[in-house]
Amino acid sequence: MAREMPLGIALLLLTVLLFKLWAEDLADLFTQSEVKSGLFKMLDPVSTIFQLERNGNIFENLMVSHSGAIYGTRFDAPEIWSVDPEKQTGYRLTIIPGVRAVMGIAELRPNLLVVAAGNFTPGSYQIWKIRLLPNTPAIKQVASIPEANWLNGLVAWDSDNVLVADSIVGAVFKINISIGNYSVAGSDVDTMTDGTSDGSVPPGLGINGIRVHDKYMYFTNAAQSIFCRVKINDDAYLFGHVEIIASGFSQDDFAIDDDGSAYIAAGDQNSVVRVTPTGNVSTLAGSLGAMDLAGSTSCAFRRDATDRRRHEDRAGKVLYVSTSGGVWEPVNGTAIEPGKIAMVHFVRELK
Repeated sequence: MAREMPLGIALLLLTVLLFKLWAEDLADLFTQSEVKSGLFKMLDPVSTIFQLERNGNIFENLMVSHSGAIYGTRFDAPEIWSVDPEKQTGYRLTIIPGVRAVMGIAELRPNLLVVAAGNFTPGSYQIWKIRLLPNTPAIKQVASIPEANWLNGLVAWDSDNVLVADSIVGAVFKINISIGNYSVAGSDVDTMTDGTSDGSVPPGLGINGIRVHDKYMYFTNAAQSIFCRVKINDDAYLFGHVEIIASGFSQDDFAIDDDGSAYIAAGDQNSVVRVTPTGNVSTLAGSLGAMDLAGSTSCAFRRDATDRRRHEDRAGKVLYVSTSGGVWEPVNGTAIEPGKIAMVHFVRELK
């Protein structure tokens, strides 16, 4: 005669079965080649999307347009490049005349890019707009900022205005692209300059990358190795006390995720570092002795055709990273390569 299974054993077997199904489902999420990196799981090794031709060719910054195309600026030449991440091809989109380098870049509206450019000398910095057309893009200078000493990171505020950081002055300018007017949106000697105040040494680069998220402007400071935020009002002016969120690692431009975490190009550390809103710091990808992200300069998340970032799902997240190729700080003291656009494919830690 059949005997009924005790309830406790039945519950135990059910738990084991459910765990097995969950584990099998989880295994589908990660490939056999996954690499653990702090609070992340890499779904693929870091890969190169596109690389420039020669050592000393440098991608300074990048952004991803509403269509998914990548646009990169050149530090060593007055050029903007277009990169197709699917075909893994790239070409020079346009040249900004009369300058030596193109720095920050943003998409103000669909098919309208804005860049900061200059000659590495005080008073030479300008803001240009690039309208993407079916054949040749139309470019136009919209503002010259004689007060600027080193324009750097740039971010769109709305459909008419951008914010751009001045790394030497230690300030943020607000520029109206439609009429060319500009004003100082905010400044802070303690956190936006290089931290030297007596003028005894040439100034270094202070505030570098800037992003806006949830009523705050976030920024990196290259010379001081600090990551900060400050409140920003509805008219794009900074106010209140600057908060230092994290410090102690190399910092260039960065991307902000929907949860407020920053993914920062760590420059001569040849990596991308994640900083959570509470200041926890961990390495996402790359390492000091590796060429994968040699001289990382900026980061941007992949976007889809509906103008949204691809939120984390079973396909994970994709972060594009621009690099200098390690030209300023060679990897292991000697190794350099041409600048490139790399791809980091990962998922965040499981909750």
